[in-house]
Amino acid sequence: MFTFRAKPVYGTKWTKQGVPTDSQGRNIYVDFLASNNQWHRVNSFLTHPPTAGFCYTFADHPASSPAWNGQGTGVAYRATAIGPGVTPLVQVHFAPPGPYDETTDAAANAAQAEVLKGDPRCRID
Repeated sequence: MFTFRAKPVYGTKWTKQGVPTDSQGRNIYVDFLASNNQWHRVNSFLTHPPTAGFCYTFADHPASSPAWNGQGTGVAYRATAIGPGVTPLVQVHFAPPGPYDETTDAAANAAQAEVLKGDPRCRID
């Protein structure tokens, strides 16, 4: 979810490929830091109205992300959003998900469902 001053940031027009065509639309770029200390793009995601959320599963996706290290996770991740005009990049770094744990997964799913409620583009089950 991408917000500015507690308000969701999303556009109202975009292409089928997820490219914003208005001045409000934003893509979130997700990269991982591989064990060789190089950043690799995982993918980019258009923020959705009305929540400004985006949907992604942090798991091994070698077909859609050829730079993936094949281990299922990177050493670290970062998410970047480009602001309008000359405003700066907004970036957050975060740790990869740890080994699968059913309790942690259930808690994360519940938190995600709460944050993305009202977003018909993200299927949460």
